[in-house]
Amino acid sequence: MLEVARGISPDSVDGAVLSARAYAAVGRAEEAMALLSEVIAGYRGRRSKELGPIYREISRIQLAEGFLSDALGSLTKAFEMDMKNGVLAMELGQLALDMDELEVAGRAFRGVTMLRPGDEEDGEAVSVEMKAHAQYQLALLAQRAGDPRRARVLASKALSDNPEHDLARQLLAELDGA
Repeated sequence: MLEVARGISPDSVDGAVLSARAYAAVGRAEEAMALLSEVIAGYRGRRSKELGPIYREISRIQLAEGFLSDALGSLTKAFEMDMKNGVLAMELGQLALDMDELEVAGRAFRGVTMLRPGDEEDGEAVSVEMKAHAQYQLALLAQRAGDPRRARVLASKALSDNPEHDLARQLLAELDGA
């Protein structure tokens, strides 16, 4: 059935992602990866925003299979293909944090802070809350690196973006008390 659906619109990136997701859901991860790799090969090494969802889906399959380093690499490629996708950047930042890849996390969160809310047209736009949370995560990274002044500035920016960000408020209070 998936093959028939794919045959109707073989050039559809969204169709390839959905087909791959379906393959992976029924335990056919190898076929899912082969399908996604085929789409990537069709771009002949060119960078394209359209490849972002492909690499993101590869990352999700790799995560489900337990290949954390590969998943981080694929999600990083997805971000490189679509650096204006705030949701993707937050996803990368969180995965990188979880894996203690602080440089990658910092780059992803900084990318979010540079975006203007509502710019992206496909539903993956950065929100004010996301920007505030990215600032907060950068503040935590600065604190962890032993730079309380920078951490204080970033926590303050998080609160200016979203005055309701309780974690940033707590961090600022902790930093001011130190």
